[in-house]
Amino acid sequence: MAKLDIAEVASTQQRARQQLLFPCTYIYFLNPNSTIALRTEEFFSYLPGPSQCSRNIFILFLPMAQAKQVEPFDWHRILWSEDAPPAFLGEVALRCAITYLLVLGVLRLTGRRGVRQLSIFELSIILALGSAAGDAMFYSDVPLTHIAVVFLVVGLMYVGFNFLTEKSVRFSDWLEGATICLIDEGRIEMQAFSKQNLTQKELFGELRQHQVEHLGQVRKLYMEATGNVSVYFYPDEEVRPGLPIWPELLKKAQLEITAAGPYACSVCGYTHELTPGKHTCAVCQNQHWLPSSTAKRQA
Repeated sequence: MAKLDIAEVASTQQRARQQLLFPCTYIYFLNPNSTIALRTEEFFSYLPGPSQCSRNIFILFLPMAQAKQVEPFDWHRILWSEDAPPAFLGEVALRCAITYLLVLGVLRLTGRRGVRQLSIFELSIILALGSAAGDAMFYSDVPLTHIAVVFLVVGLMYVGFNFLTEKSVRFSDWLEGATICLIDEGRIEMQAFSKQNLTQKELFGELRQHQVEHLGQVRKLYMEATGNVSVYFYPDEEVRPGLPIWPELLKKAQLEITAAGPYACSVCGYTHELTPGKHTCAVCQNQHWLPSSTAKRQA
């Protein structure tokens, strides 16, 4: 194959540019047995056939297809495809039925748990199947056998990954996430909480949905692999002072204590008897406090 001389090509383009009239594609023929096809909107000309512009370089100019003007609110274009006859709607219906059955078959592998609450892995499967199924339903150039292979591979991956998660706790934690304790004995576990994609506002919102008024009512809170929270409460007689989680109270956090008494850190929920003045939380180094609450939980 002849070597392409960059300077020679640039010179050829410069001479060709002077003859150009409208956008075109062009092809370099380096020798009779090899070609390089290039496309540009920079050239504006048309030559009816190949023209030898310099040694070992031939250029063939062809007019580019002009974009078709789109007529707004063309109901024939909106309702019917210009590339497919109306009878193609029957094929679309058949494609929808087949792909729906394929999706249904793979979802049956996940069982009732998968339908009720999806893990990260199961959600990724649903997204992949939805994309594949959507293309197959109405694109005429997508063979159903290709889609069937996609569904088969995804289904086998699901079965295989489930087998591995049952055999290996480490693999299960990597794939679906581990269960994390976020609240222990009425106090937020800051080391674990800081690693989660979760804010204090979201955490307290989850607790309020369980009729929690303050952290002293909560014995344990776990973030499950599915993203749900599991909450365990103290009996009423064991409720301890805790950080109130009502939004209007959280806005009243104090930097300086004016009256002695039990207070809770506004960040981690650590409770302590404080005297008037400024204090720093021994757990999270926060300096804002709220009077702790001892209210019983009303379920």
